[in-house]
Amino acid sequence: MWSRTYLVRLAAAAGVILLTGGLCIPTDFRQEVRIRAATYEVARQLTDTNQWRQWYPALTRPGDTTLQLQYINPLSVTATLHTRTSTKHYTITVCSPLNDTSTVICSSSRIPFWQQLYLSPAAATPLLYLKNFMEHVPIRYGFDLRLAPVRDTLILTTAAILPRGKTDTATPRLHRELMQLIRAIRLPADTDFYYRTFINTGDSIRVAVGIPVHRHTKDSLGIRCLRLPEGGRLLTAHYVGLYKDRQKVYAAMGSYMQDHRLRPVAQPYERYPAADTLLPQDQNITIDLYYPVY
Repeated sequence: MWSRTYLVRLAAAAGVILLTGGLCIPTDFRQEVRIRAATYEVARQLTDTNQWRQWYPALTRPGDTTLQLQYINPLSVTATLHTRTSTKHYTITVCSPLNDTSTVICSSSRIPFWQQLYLSPAAATPLLYLKNFMEHVPIRYGFDLRLAPVRDTLILTTAAILPRGKTDTATPRLHRELMQLIRAIRLPADTDFYYRTFINTGDSIRVAVGIPVHRHTKDSLGIRCLRLPEGGRLLTAHYVGLYKDRQKVYAAMGSYMQDHRLRPVAQPYERYPAADTLLPQDQNITIDLYYPVY
């Protein structure tokens, strides 16, 4: 006849075995994340291996982790991540397209229960990495891009034509002509800065310079008032760097417009301090860039 003590120890041992085994059995782990981005943007990130390399940290170190994607449908994919010590499978689905600017995505995977007890949400699935990437514009595009309303709706402007490839010598003269007119007719204006834009016209470039004013004036001697729509929107960027490298910002703005289905409605323009009318290609500048969009 077994003693009571023996039976208690036997039951305890069985419980430990069952508990240990239960903790090791893989169970479904589900995570749901809301991302402030349109559904088509999120789906493009999930279904393209090259896009994963931009936002999933483990794939930025060559050789440590490999990714295999199995396409299920336009809104769902199975991701398999291989490392030297483990293989993890995730089924990721756009489960609730909320509107044009918000999407809920879900991830399900089978992970031993004991791992679920200590895994952080970011380590459990890739979703938080994607959320951080898509909601933080400087991380995704390399520059702090923002949508803003048109602020200066009336701009006094003039322009000149330069041969393509020639150094811009027109900007100081154009700025000076605008300032002379502003002073002559006492036109209220914001003269601490000026706007400039370039328009390619075949073998030449049209350089336009503008200064915001607060009262309309009639056109005279190539100078006219340009009115921008009060309800318009601008994609804006702040840039500090070499003048010749500012095209990187325009490339980022182009990607942003494509990702957010924005259409440019006019030529982009740049804002400079009034003291900077001569812009050496090899010196750092501080400017703001504006792209009218719809």
